[in-house]
Amino acid sequence: MTNCLLEKYFENIKNFHKMYNKMEDENTLANYVVEDDLDYDEFTYDDFLTIEDVQKICKWKINWNFGDLVSFSSYRDTWTYIIGKEGKLIDNGCYDGGAGYLTIPYQITKYLKDAKRKYNNLNHILFIDLRYDDEWIENYIGKLDPNWNLKYTWDRYENGLIININDLKKYIKYQINEKNQEKWMEFKKCNNSLNEDCIDIIKKYFGVIDYNNIKEFYMTLNLI
Repeated sequence: MTNCLLEKYFENIKNFHKMYNKMEDENTLANYVVEDDLDYDEFTYDDFLTIEDVQKICKWKINWNFGDLVSFSSYRDTWTYIIGKEGKLIDNGCYDGGAGYLTIPYQITKYLKDAKRKYNNLNHILFIDLRYDDEWIENYIGKLDPNWNLKYTWDRYENGLIININDLKKYIKYQINEKNQEKWMEFKKCNNSLNEDCIDIIKKYFGVIDYNNIKEFYMTLNLI
């Protein structure tokens, strides 16, 4: 009997991890499911850890999907949560020094293959963290090495890609011209006899980046 219970216990753990690591649907666009101004003197951030905590103060049934948003302040997104796995509330990433603009953090986007699509209808987002194999990265830059453990963030304001590594202040930022990146990706598919110098000249002319640029940045971190 004890062995059966133990097997069942470990089976439940396996199923939990499988569910928790499951990728989410980016085709279901994110929306604000709660928009209300709360009194800072009456509530604190610690009062809301899951969507169930929010439900307790709402008079209506909250219908939510992974990645939806809850806002308790009409001033920017100074008190906004993003709904994660099992209804856990994730704070606005806020990469703007506390100004209150919206950032979608990696705790959410690591479960999305196309994070920009998920939030395509919310044009006030400032930053979105991306997986190394996010569709936007693969479509415009190419396949990247997961072993680099770099952090990738899309900057909507400048249509740029910010790359850094956890716990290090060193970063690099590239402005991305999507049309030129598309041309470059098509050019790389061609079998041509140009030497590396010629290819670099073409690359600089278009102002594009690819795998090699990011690898060069990674090498400067002296982590190898």
